[in-house]
Amino acid sequence: MLSDSMPKAIFGDNLWGDKAMRFLFMDEAGTSGAEHESVRVVVSILVNADTQLMQVEAALREALGAVPSQFAKKFVFHADDIWSARKYRDSWPLTDRKLLLESVMSIPKRFALPICLGLCWSDTEPGPVSEVLNLSASDEHLFWAFHYSVSQSDRWLRKAGGPSEIGTIVAEQNGMKRNLGLALRIMRESPFTFPNGSLAATEEERRLGYVKQDGTIRVTRIRPTIHWVEKGDDPLVWLADACAFGLKRYFAKKSFGEDFCRAALGSLPNIADYKNGPVSGATYCLNDLRF
Repeated sequence: MLSDSMPKAIFGDNLWGDKAMRFLFMDEAGTSGAEHESVRVVVSILVNADTQLMQVEAALREALGAVPSQFAKKFVFHADDIWSARKYRDSWPLTDRKLLLESVMSIPKRFALPICLGLCWSDTEPGPVSEVLNLSASDEHLFWAFHYSVSQSDRWLRKAGGPSEIGTIVAEQNGMKRNLGLALRIMRESPFTFPNGSLAATEEERRLGYVKQDGTIRVTRIRPTIHWVEKGDDPLVWLADACAFGLKRYFAKKSFGEDFCRAALGSLPNIADYKNGPVSGATYCLNDLRF
């Protein structure tokens, strides 16, 4: 009877406080391969399955209460559609759509959920990965953005998570399912550390005179199996969808990008720091002094 009274993970396992699990809800933006897309972004949002999951779900339901009644039935959140699809633009004012997006984007900040970002610029030249995995240039950009988002997530778990805390990725089904799963396995089996001097210094580091960045790319805390879901199956994937959309608009310097970035992160990262290399990663988490 004890197990029946325990809180359940979304995949049915019991959740024990001394064996905490973080779900990594992931999504991407800017990966269509269209010419106007200047940057590929993958976002992972870490949610403690024991203590935060139900509260975050409740906050999301509350935010989505602003969806107009004519769209509310069977509503599935797609930030890009909310922003640009004609079915919404014709009868849902821009101001109201923007407020809804910002409300959803701000949920991780409200709960101090880590947002782990992977970013790859679309003018990055394809490399050996494209040849080995037979990827298009756009797919390779997604591969690397995913790679950096996952490595940032694992680094947060190692440095700020409990000693036995693990992570499980939850992501929307997409055409890169096989290759992103392969990327995760490669990262678990083949850790890599950038040689001294190969990391591009940020503006702050140039002022300090030394590089503070951790050049280790490895995965030890994230389970090897990705839980692929349809967009409507797990609404918490929508948080990552919203943040990826907003951050993509910020880094691409599109309209309202700064507003969206402030909603998600509470501040505006220095875009020039991310322009120093073809691929970058970062973790943002408010009110967490451990990392």
